[in-house]
Amino acid sequence: MAPYHIRKYRESDRKWVVALFSEGMTEHIPTAFRHILKLPRTLVLLLGGPFALFLVSGSWVLALVASLGLLAALKFLAKYPWIQFKVMSLHTDMSDISESYFSESGSCFWVAESEGQVVGMVGALPVKKHAVRKEQLELLHLSVASEHRGQGIAKAMVRAVLQFARAQGYREVVLSTSALQYSALALYQRVGFQKTDQFFFSMIHRLVALPFIQFTYRLPSAQGFRAGLRPHRRPTPRPERRARPSRVGCPTRRPTPAGPPPRALSPLRPRGALGPGDTLLFPEDQPGLKAAPGRGRGDSDQAQSWTPGAKRARAHCACEPN
Repeated sequence: MAPYHIRKYRESDRKWVVALFSEGMTEHIPTAFRHILKLPRTLVLLLGGPFALFLVSGSWVLALVASLGLLAALKFLAKYPWIQFKVMSLHTDMSDISESYFSESGSCFWVAESEGQVVGMVGALPVKKHAVRKEQLELLHLSVASEHRGQGIAKAMVRAVLQFARAQGYREVVLSTSALQYSALALYQRVGFQKTDQFFFSMIHRLVALPFIQFTYRLPSAQGFRAGLRPHRRPTPRPERRARPSRVGCPTRRPTPAGPPPRALSPLRPRGALGPGDTLLFPEDQPGLKAAPGRGRGDSDQAQSWTPGAKRARAHCACEPN
């Protein structure tokens, strides 16, 4: 891993910066082309168009030529947004970087240098809206050479922009990037940017379903700020716990084990139990009543009370005392 350092742009860096910017725009074209091919309307067009032409003309050659023509048109649609943005940038702010980024305070352009070569770049300009011109700084043209990625150069350059924004008194740093730049999206979210909006630059972008995502980083106060990281929050002091009184010598009270609630007793008497006013009589205790043969007082399973006014009761021999 070659060492690098970040410094401000010099006019001698222009050829490196333009080449790096052009390379970064070109490498997004294959990703955009694959994205377009996966769209449902693209599949319908590629399959249905040539097939319909074959049904009308009856020529497979004409259908094949139509398929190749559609692929060429889709390739152009994938390339056009990036080429358009490249041409527009080279004719506006990047036509004269020193004039665009160093003529006034509140803007700057940095490059990352490694072994005498420019391997990264990033710019920062105030937002053009008059209402927020002194409050928002826009991050532009972040790019790192493909052979030097994975070394933390992009993250260090984003931190440089955040430090500059805080020193200049800005409240927010904003940027826009396409939804297909997955590594850039992950980087901005790790640093602390929040997604705030999603839009299309032109009808071409809407046609190919290529939205751009806007991110915002709200700069924290001077205290607890660490460049490029989320605001540091001081831990809240916990209240001191009061010492509990010693329980030495106090009787230990075991908690009562929790169990099911006691079952309510039924108001009905069990079978064979006697209530107040019941009289239990055996046949041999009444004159004129005879016990069944072979059964005595202790052998009777059931007995009936013949006393006038007494309730009829049943009892088992087990109710008698032993």
